[in-house]
Amino acid sequence: MKRFLLALSIFASVCAHAQDEATKKSFLSLGCFGGLSNVDAGATNDQLKAANLPTIPADAVFNVGLVLAFDLHDMIFNDISFNSIRSKSSKNGINLKNSQYNIDFNINYTLFHYHSHFLYPSIGFGWQGNQLDLKYSTSANTFAQSLVGNATEKTYTNSYLWYINPRISYDYALGKRQNVYVGVKFGYRIGLNSRQWNIQDNAIDGPKMNASGYYVLLGFTLNLGY
Repeated sequence: MKRFLLALSIFASVCAHAQDEATKKSFLSLGCFGGLSNVDAGATNDQLKAANLPTIPADAVFNVGLVLAFDLHDMIFNDISFNSIRSKSSKNGINLKNSQYNIDFNINYTLFHYHSHFLYPSIGFGWQGNQLDLKYSTSANTFAQSLVGNATEKTYTNSYLWYINPRISYDYALGKRQNVYVGVKFGYRIGLNSRQWNIQDNAIDGPKMNASGYYVLLGFTLNLGY
């Protein structure tokens, strides 16, 4: 019986060592993700509709981003996320383009780890900025006419929108060395404030934007250094 217990102990120790080697951590990792995101533009779209202009697409907007993680898959680890959302629409010969940028710092907790599977919720704090461009067709035939004609483009900006970023992520490690992971992230930005649009750096009365909105991302993460 003692020999059996000793052999079992040695076997367990070897397995634990092999698992530690297989899940060797990296102090720096870079993730590239793409997916869908939601933009909170209801009040702005109401006024765009009233003016018979194209509106900002709100749901299922394409989103791309990077995630720079430190000590990925430790019990507690940090990351910085960068996301960009771009959308276009047109109506009555007028083109609308909306660009949104999100930057957030997140604290992650490895809730579940089994072999190649990692599940970790996180909470973060971030900042959002928006830029809205309206482009009108022009009737100018010469350069001189275009200089004195009506403006053919208007640009609105909205920044310093703060939010809390609850998120849950799942990673699956590829290969024995587990240097590359494929993963998916689900999150919801909870807006903390609302701000009006600016035009030519001047605040104007009108609808406000809020950073709230869901997002779903799919991509891969690469360990950069140990």
